[in-house]
Amino acid sequence: MSLLPKELHQNDVFFVEIPDQLTVAERQRLTLFYQPIIGGKALSLYFTLWAEGEFQAATPVMHYYLMQTLDMGLRDILSARLALEAIGLMRTWRTTEGEQRTFLYELARPLETQMFFTDPLLSMMLYSKIGERNYRNLRERFTPALKNRAKFTEVTRSFTDVFTPLHSEIPSDIVAPVVATEKKTYPFMQQNFDFALLQSGLQESLVPSAALTAEVKEDIAKLAFLYQLTPIDMQKVVILALDDDLVISQKQLRKAAADYYKLTVTTEMPKLMPVFEKQAMTTTSQTKEEKHLAYLENTSPVEHLRRLHKGAAPSDSAVQLVESLFVRYGLPPGVINVLIEYVMLITDMKLPKKFVESIADQWRRKGINTAAAAMVAAREERDKYQKAKNQVKEPTITSVETTVENGYDNLTPYEFLKQLNDGHEPFEFLVTLAEGLVKNHGMAIGVVNVLMAYAIKETEGKASRNYVETIASNWQSRGITTVEEALAATEPQGHYQPRVTKAHITTQTTHYDTTIPYDFMKACLNGQEPFPTMIALAENLVLTYNMPIGVVNVLVEHVLQKEQGKLPKRLVETIASEWRQASVTTVAEAQAMIMRRQTPKSYEPRITEVQQIDAKYSQPPYVFLRMLYDGQEPLRKDSKLCEDLVLTHHLPVEVANVLIEYVFTRKEGLLPKAYVETIAKRWQLNNVTTVEQALAQTMPKKDYTPTITTAPQASNYYDSSTPYDMLKKLANGQEPFAHDVRVAEELITLYNMPLGVTNVLIEYVYNLQEGQLPKNYINTIAGSWRQKNITTVEQALAHVQAQNEAYEARQKAKRKVTGKVEHVPEWLQNNTTSTITGENYEKERAEILAMLGRKE
Repeated sequence: MSLLPKELHQNDVFFVEIPDQLTVAERQRLTLFYQPIIGGKALSLYFTLWAEGEFQAATPVMHYYLMQTLDMGLRDILSARLALEAIGLMRTWRTTEGEQRTFLYELARPLETQMFFTDPLLSMMLYSKIGERNYRNLRERFTPALKNRAKFTEVTRSFTDVFTPLHSEIPSDIVAPVVATEKKTYPFMQQNFDFALLQSGLQESLVPSAALTAEVKEDIAKLAFLYQLTPIDMQKVVILALDDDLVISQKQLRKAAADYYKLTVTTEMPKLMPVFEKQAMTTTSQTKEEKHLAYLENTSPVEHLRRLHKGAAPSDSAVQLVESLFVRYGLPPGVINVLIEYVMLITDMKLPKKFVESIADQWRRKGINTAAAAMVAAREERDKYQKAKNQVKEPTITSVETTVENGYDNLTPYEFLKQLNDGHEPFEFLVTLAEGLVKNHGMAIGVVNVLMAYAIKETEGKASRNYVETIASNWQSRGITTVEEALAATEPQGHYQPRVTKAHITTQTTHYDTTIPYDFMKACLNGQEPFPTMIALAENLVLTYNMPIGVVNVLVEHVLQKEQGKLPKRLVETIASEWRQASVTTVAEAQAMIMRRQTPKSYEPRITEVQQIDAKYSQPPYVFLRMLYDGQEPLRKDSKLCEDLVLTHHLPVEVANVLIEYVFTRKEGLLPKAYVETIAKRWQLNNVTTVEQALAQTMPKKDYTPTITTAPQASNYYDSSTPYDMLKKLANGQEPFAHDVRVAEELITLYNMPLGVTNVLIEYVYNLQEGQLPKNYINTIAGSWRQKNITTVEQALAHVQAQNEAYEARQKAKRKVTGKVEHVPEWLQNNTTSTITGENYEKERAEILAMLGRKE
C-alpha cells in the first residue's frame, strides 16, 4: 500500500527557508543539469517553493495550495519532494503538535559546474538521460577554457607583502575562528558500503591505506551504488585505478568502474530509478481492488472526474461541487473520489448536487476518512438498496371479518388486487394505497376493493395516488359505505339533465332564441353528447349572468367554430364580459359584435400626397403597395414598413417604391423587414436618390467572363485544361458558377500556381466539399502546397492520395470519447466466491497439463 497518508497530507502546512536569491547561472544549471535527472515536476516544485520563500508570510501554507498551483496530485508532490531531497536541493524538517503537522523546507543551491561534472553519480545520471553527444556539448558549454600557464610566471603578491598588522585591542569574538560550513553536496549514505571487507582483500604494499582518502572512499561508495558492485568487485576496480605513484585519482576510479561494469555486467550504462517508482513498477502482488484503492487515494478528484468523462474536461459545476466537498466538508481526496464514482454509477453518470452533499454529510458524521472505508460504506448502501428493492412487502391486512360472499367484502385488498392482476403479484404501491384507505381513512374493505377495481379500469392500469384519493374523498363526502352503493357510484351516468329549459325562452325571433343551450350545443356537435362542463358553462351565462339564450347560443357557436369544437372557459367568459359591457341583448347585436371582431381595421396611411416626378413610382407607398396586391388591402405591417422607408430611412418616395417592387417580386409577394431594411441602408450608402439609380441597383450583374481561355497541349488532362473546362467537367457538363471560376483562376494569376496543380487542387476540394469551393479553404490548401513545393501534377496527385489515406486511417481509428460507464468497478460488485464443480476441476486440470506439455 502507499506511504502517502503517513508521509504527507494535503492539510499539512509548511514554511520555506532559502539561502539567497538564485543567480542566472544557477537557474541554467537547475534547468539543464538537474531537470533531466529529477524531472520537470520536481523542478517546478523547487521553483515554486523558492518563490514562496522569497515572500514567506508569517502564516504557514497548506499543501493543498501546492496541489492547486502545480496542478499535481499529492503523490506527485511527495515524489517530487523526495527527488529534491535525494539530489541535495532540499532538506526537510517536520514537527507535530496534536493533529497538526508542520514541515520546514530548507532549499539549497545547485552544485557548481565543476563539482557536478566531477561527481560520479550526478554526472553518470545526466549522461544516461541525455546521451553522450548532448553531455559533451553541455560540459564544454559550462566549463570555461583555461589559458595554458606553461609560458607564464606567477607574480601574485601575498597578504604579508601588502598589509602590516596593527596592534590594538580587538574583541575576542571578532577574531574567533569561523566554523567552516559543510561541503555542499547531496545526502549520500556511504555507511552502507563495507569498507572493511574492501580493505581486507587489498595488500598494503599494493594499495596503501593512505591512498583511500575520505574523498576516494566517498567516490568508491557512490560508484558501487551506481554500478551495484560488491566490495569484492570494488577491490578489482581500485587496483585498476592505481597510478604509478600508488595514488587513486577520481578520474581513473570512475573509468575503471565503468570498464569493469561493461566487462562483467553489460555494455549499456546503468540507469537510476527513484525508489518509489521502482516499488510501484515491481509491485505485482496487489489485487485489482488494492490498485484501484491506491489510485483513488493518490489522485486528484478533478483528475478522477476527467477520467470518468473519458478525458474530457469536467463541467464548472462538477469542479465546484468537488471543491466544496473538500473545503466545506473536509473530506480527503480518496473519499471524494469514491463518492464521485459511486454516485455517477448509480445515477447514470450524473452528479446531483443535493444527493452528493447528503452522502458527504453522512460519511463525515460517520468519520469516514479513507477510500477503503468509503468503499465499504458505498457497498453497504448499495446492498441495503438492493435488499429493499428485492424484498416483497408483506400485506398488513391479512383477514376480513365478514361472511358475505360477494367478491369484494370477503377479500383483503392484497388478495383482491392479485385477483385483478390474473394471479400475478400486484404492485406494492397499489397494495399500500388500498390498505391505507382502510386503516387511515376508515373505509370499508369491500368499498375500497370496488374503488380500486374502478380506478384501474378507468385508467387502464395506470391508477395514480391522486386519482384514487380523489375518488375516495368524493365517496366519503357522499356517504358511500357499502359495496352496493359503491357499485352504483361506478355505474355510467345517464344523459345530462339541462337546467335551462323551454320555460327560460322569452323570445322566438330566431332559432337561436328558441333552442335551449343543451340542444343547441348538441346540434353544433353533430348530435354528439356534449361534455357536462361545456353545458354547465353555457347555462351559467343564462342563470348566473342573466344573458339571453339567443345571445349565449351565438357566443357558443362562435367559440366552437373558432376553437374547433372546444369551449375554453376563460375565452367564453372574456367574450361574455365584453358583450355585457356593450349591453348586447339580441341575436343581431351579438352577430354584429362577432363581425366587428373578425373585420380587421383598415390601415390609415401617413403619406397621402406625393409630388409627380415619375409616372409609375410617384405614388404614396400605401397606394403603390395596393397596386402590387392587385387592389386588395395589404397587411398593416407591410404598409407601415413601406412608409418607414420614407419617414425613417429618408429614402425618396420613388426610390422606396422601386425597392418595394424589387423585393416583392424577388420574394414572391413577401416583404421581409430585415431584408428590406438591409437593402435600404446599402442604397443610402451608395447615395441612390433617383428612379434610374434605383433601377440600376436592381439589375442583375453580368456573369464572370473567364480570363484563362486556352491551355497548352499536354499528355494529361490536368495540364491541358483551363480551370473553366475542369469545373464544367466536374459539374457533369453544366455551367460552373462564376465565383468558382474566379477562385480557380486567381490561384494561377495571383499565386502563380501551375495550371495542372491548380486543376488537381480544384478537383480535390470539389470532391472533399461535395461540390462547393470555399475560397478561404482553397487558399489555405494552396498556401500549404506552395510551402511543400508541389509544382507538378504527379506530386499533387501523390499528395492528394496520401491525404485521402491519412483521412481514412483517422476515421477508422477514431473513438467515441463520451458515453456511459459500461462496467461496474469490481469493488462495487457482489463479493461472491464460486465453487469449482467436478467438471470444472477436470477441465482446469487438463488445461494446466496442456500448458506444461504433459498428457494424462
